[in-house]
Amino acid sequence: MEKELPEISQARKNLENQIDQRFSEIEDKETYSFATLLDPRFKKKAFKNEEKAKTAIVKFKNFLNENKGQPNYQKKKEMIDPSNFWEEFENSISLEDQQVTDDSQREIDNFLYEKRETISTNIFEFWKQNSNKYPILSKYAKRFLNLPPSEAFSERVFSFAGNVLEEKRTRLDDEKASQLIFLGFNFQKIPQSFVQDIEFPK
Repeated sequence: MEKELPEISQARKNLENQIDQRFSEIEDKETYSFATLLDPRFKKKAFKNEEKAKTAIVKFKNFLNENKGQPNYQKKKEMIDPSNFWEEFENSISLEDQQVTDDSQREIDNFLYEKRETISTNIFEFWKQNSNKYPILSKYAKRFLNLPPSEAFSERVFSFAGNVLEEKRTRLDDEKASQLIFLGFNFQKIPQSFVQDIEFPK
C-alpha cells in the first residue's frame, strides 16, 4: 500500500477535527436524533454508540407522551350516571391519554425491533405503505424526515451582492447591479465556446 504523503495526512486530520467540532453534538439535537430513529434504514445503528441511541429513544418517547398522538381506537359507549358526571368525565379523559401513550410506546418499540430496511429504500414510500401499521409514528415521520429549509444559497447571494454594491460603485443602478450579480453566479454555466465569441468593449 502506497504511503500517504504528510501533507495529505495532515489535511485529512484537519478535516476530521473540523467535522468533529461542527457535528460532535448533533446527536443531542432532537430534530436530528428523532429523524434518525424514524429513518427505517438507520434507526439505532446510525448513532455513535449505544448510549446515545438509548438517550434518543428516551427523549422521543417523552416527546410522544407530551404530544399525544392521534388516537386510533374506539371508545366503548357506556351509560353514565348523571350524579357522577364529572368524575366519569375525568376518568374517560385519563383513559384516553393512557391509551394514546400506550399505543405510541408500542409503535416505537415494534418499529425499532423490526429489521432495518436497505439503504436504497425510499423512506417516504415506506411510511406511506406502513401508515396503517404505525399511524402515530407515520405522522411524526412526515414532520421530522422532511428536508429542513436552508438559507445558505440566499446568504451567498447577499454576500456576493455586498461585494458588487460597494462604496466605489455608488452610481451603479439597480438593473446593472442585478445583471452583474446574475452573471457572477451563472458565468461558470455558460459554455466557453459562447464566451469566446463575445466581443467585449475595449
